[in-house]
Amino acid sequence: MDFSVVIPVLNEEENLPPFLESIKKLDYPKDKYEVLIVDNGSTDKSVEIVEKYGFKVIHEPKKGITFARQRGLEESKGTYYITTDADARVPENWLKVAKADFDADPEVVGVTGPSFAYDSNVFVNDVIGYAGYYLARIPRENSLMGCNMAMKTKETLACGGFLLKNYKFYEDSIITTRISKYGKIKVDWEFKNLISCRRYKGIKALNIFRNIINFASVKYTNRVISDSLPRFKRKSAKVKV
Repeated sequence: MDFSVVIPVLNEEENLPPFLESIKKLDYPKDKYEVLIVDNGSTDKSVEIVEKYGFKVIHEPKKGITFARQRGLEESKGTYYITTDADARVPENWLKVAKADFDADPEVVGVTGPSFAYDSNVFVNDVIGYAGYYLARIPRENSLMGCNMAMKTKETLACGGFLLKNYKFYEDSIITTRISKYGKIKVDWEFKNLISCRRYKGIKALNIFRNIINFASVKYTNRVISDSLPRFKRKSAKVKV
């Protein structure tokens, strides 16, 4: 099996249907990938919705995206572990682009790319995508972005995975620091998806700077400075990829 598509979920009943529809439309042999939805303690109808779509649900009771992504990693059967957020929309060629990147260079252990927003004005939607793309290229070894990343499963397990102490967030900073010692991280403009900009609206735009600060802290001190994310209202978005 080529891919394990791992998606953490926490109370995303409004966003799951359009996301799962995009997963169903992936242009890739069905027997070459699995979809693992990791429920992180939802109290809404998230699990019920996932089950209606026929995807496998794994339960991780310990709250935090680091624990959810790690649980998915431990359950993965694919050669590659690929993940995004439950409010995302993935294009039909999502898996094909990732596979081509890994095939093109055996030294590549991780792939990431731009995530454009879909639920703001055109300017903000594009700024989020371009900002993420260029920020990922700033570190010498490049940086993986949690909302759109793929890694070799064997190396991800070998490097220690996503867990660092009891930190709940910034799993992409943790895995970047670890897996970059095993090979290259490729930032590919063609490896795109769509995400909600709810994390960056208004004052929450400061979350971008918090991500940068925490990446540097994990890399140089092996700790997360601010283990939290801004709160936001959960809203659905009727957008197609």
